[in-house]
Amino acid sequence: MIEYLCRRGADVNRGQRSSSLHYAACFGRPSIVRLLLKYGGNVDLRDEDGRTALDKARERQDEGHQEVVEI
Repeated sequence: MIEYLCRRGADVNRGQRSSSLHYAACFGRPSIVRLLLKYGGNVDLRDEDGRTALDKARERQDEGHQEVVEI
């Protein structure tokens, strides 16, 4: 579904408080992070608290989050 929306022109950097990339990183979803980056996800965007998606992934220590950090 995410790839479908991206192919149809969804703005992957748009969000109210955080971008899609922030949410994917926060929930430890490396495959979604890769997909969003492929479609222009901006790694430099900051959420309402001033954190990047990488900052969000670093806050957690499980495997999915570590894989996101390595991307």
